[in-house]
Parts: sequence; C-alpha cells; structure tokens
Amino acid sequence: MEIVEFRKRTRRLLPKSQELDLWVLKGQILIEEQVNRLIEQGMCEKKFLKEARLTSHQKIMLAQAMMGKSGVEREWDFIQNLNALRNKLAHKAEVKDFTALVDEAMKPFMSPRFTKSKSKRERVERLEFCISITLGMLSGIEETHNRIFSKPGSLLAWNTALYQDELAKES
Repeated sequence: MEIVEFRKRTRRLLPKSQELDLWVLKGQILIEEQVNRLIEQGMCEKKFLKEARLTSHQKIMLAQAMMGKSGVEREWDFIQNLNALRNKLAHKAEVKDFTALVDEAMKPFMSPRFTKSKSKRERVERLEFCISITLGMLSGIEETHNRIFSKPGSLLAWNTALYQDELAKES
C-alpha cells in the first residue's frame, strides 16, 4: 500500500473519540492488518496461510521471526501487549482495571521514565502515539521489503518465479 494512501486510511479509521476501548480495538485491528501484510509478503501461496487459521498472537510471533526484532523491540512488545488487551476486551464486557492495563500495555514506549497517565485525555493521546509509531514501523518494514524483494533477481522474486513455473508444469 502506498504510504500516502496508508496514512489517509489510518487517519480515517482511527477513532475521533476519547473512548479507550475503541482505541484499543481499532488500533489492534489496524496493526494486525499490517502484520498480516508483512507475513504475506514472504509467501508464495497465501491461501495456505489463511488455511492455517493462525491466531493473532501466532501471526505476531511469525512476523517477528521473519522480520527480526532488533531495533524495534518496543514496537513488537507493544503489539503483543495491545493484542493481549484486545483479547481481554473480546471476552469480557467489563475489564477490571482497564485503564491501568492500557497504561501497562504502553509501558514499552514510556520506559524508563514511565508514569501512569494523569487523565483520560493524556492516556488516549499516549495510546494514539504508540499506535501511530507502531503502524509507521510496520509500514516502513513493509515498504523496505517490497523494495528489496520485489526487484528482479531478488531471492524472493526468483523463488516465486520458480514456484510459478512448477505450478504451470503441473497444470
């Protein structure tokens, strides 16, 4: 996805309200979409990935294994934390100590001088910051991999072409 198009879509889909639960849900969905795109980049046959029916957690771990965590540890830690928080929301109508859990999820970005948010507005602004930085990191990785691996002569392009040739022979 083009970076300008990606930014417009992200701005349009992120909440305009101060509702933390909506920020957690929408943010995690946008991040999961981006994680899915990263994983799919390395696949010759995407249908098998869909058939595997991986959980969000498994996809996050797979993406980390494929892309590496070096230099972007806090973003991957935040992704895992946000996913765990989203799972709690998905299974309970009310999550005990939800605001404290949101602060805890953001901790990778706020360390070592982490302090709990003083207001709902501050908490939402911090969460928006964490989501935006994480989406930017994932988008940057996707763009970099697109440039490297889609070039003629790249290993992925070569493997994909080889695989497509084999499929054509079988048909």
